[in-house]
Order: sequence, then structure tokens, then C-alpha cells
Amino acid sequence: MAALVAQVPGQEPAEDALGNIAEHGILGSICVLLIVALFFAIRALLREKDRRFNDQKALLDVVEKHNENAKNLAIEATKSQAELQNTLSNQATALSSVQTTLAGQTATVTSLTSAVNQLQGRAS
Repeated sequence: MAALVAQVPGQEPAEDALGNIAEHGILGSICVLLIVALFFAIRALLREKDRRFNDQKALLDVVEKHNENAKNLAIEATKSQAELQNTLSNQATALSSVQTTLAGQTATVTSLTSAVNQLQGRAS
């Protein structure tokens, strides 16, 4: 059954070296345990480093999308502001035309009133 499990290159010499250290009594056994614990701790640290690297890549992607959206929003805001200014300018021109027309109508009504008053004065 052990022959079916694929061996990692360098695993047998490492096991032999750990076995030699363990043969030196309690101190050797403690050293073996510490070496194995250190191996697993380093392996866990490397996995976490890879995860943090992937997290940073994902965060960078999100920030790039956010920046693109902010750029598009700024462009749309600028377009909207230009259209608003154009609309306000057109409305100011229209208002000026309405005021001129009203002033002309006021003058016409005043002339008409005075003509009607003169006609009433002649009729009486």
C-alpha cells in the first residue's frame, strides 16, 4: 500500500535525517517535533501569503473598476453641466424675447388706450 502513495522527491532522505535526530533521546525527539512544527508553520505562512496576494489582486481589480466608473461619472457630469448651461442660456434668450414682446405690447396697449380715450372725448 505504501508503494501506491507517490513519494515526494527528497522525502526519504528527510525522513532518515529526522530519524537520526530522534535517535538521540528526548532532546532529539523535541528537535524533530520542533522541525516538523516549523515546517508546517512555514507552509501555512506561505499559503496565507498567496491568499493575501490574491486578495490584493482582487482589491486592485475592484479599485480599477471603481476608478473607471468615477471617470465615466465625471465625464457624464461635465456633459450634463454643459447641457444645463446651454439650456439656461436658451431660456435667458427666450426670457429676454418675452420681455421685449411684453414691453412692445404694453406700448401698444398704452397707445390703444389713449386712442380710445380720444375717441370717447370726441364722442361726448
